Amino acid sequence: MPHPRPDAVSVPGTVLSLHIVPGAAPEAYRLRSQAGRVVVEGADAAGLAHGIRTLRQLATRERTGAGTDDEWAVPAIEIEDAPRFAYRGLMLDVARHSPRGCRVP
Repeated sequence: MPHPRPDAVSVPGTVLSLHIVPGAAPEAYRLRSQAGRVVVEGADAAGLAHGIRTLRQLATRERTGAGTDDEWAVPAIEIEDAPRFAYRGLMLDVARHSPRGCRVP
């Protein structure tokens, strides 16, 4: 009995491949989609997660009719993305939403 490859998931007619490619910027990813094949490459697990999130946003459901499974479509596309900055930031708006007893170090 053949064992499935850990980096590929086979869906009828389409192959989804996930790869970690060391050496790229942290959290970077590349998404390539063409007929029958989708490849997501990430520099690390976070990069793969960002690539999969983008893939989910691109996917559209196509209704095939009553009683049948719907099909999902993804446009033929190539996307390369990486964070612009090496840090994540946030804004603390204490003027409008200041909880009592809250201290910010």
